[in-house]
Amino acid sequence: MTNEQFKKDSLERFTNLASIKFDAGQLQHGGMLWQKKDLVYKAKEEVIDMWFYLDSLQKQIEDKTVYEVSEDDIDL
Repeated sequence: MTNEQFKKDSLERFTNLASIKFDAGQLQHGGMLWQKKDLVYKAKEEVIDMWFYLDSLQKQIEDKTVYEVSEDDIDL
C-alpha cells in the first residue's frame, strides 16, 4: 500500500462515517448545528469524552485486551 492509497482509503472511511454521524446528530439534537449556542462548551465535553476513550484504549493495549468491534457496535 502506498501513502496515497492509505490517505485515499482513510479519507473515504472518514467521509462515510462523518456523514452518517452528522445526520444522526442532526436528528438527535434538532438540526441546524450552526445555530446552536454554547458550542465551545459542547466541544469541551467531546474532548473530555475523547480523553476517556483514549485512556481506556491505552489501558487495553497495555493489558493486551483490545477488543475488536463491528460496524454494528459503533454508536452513530
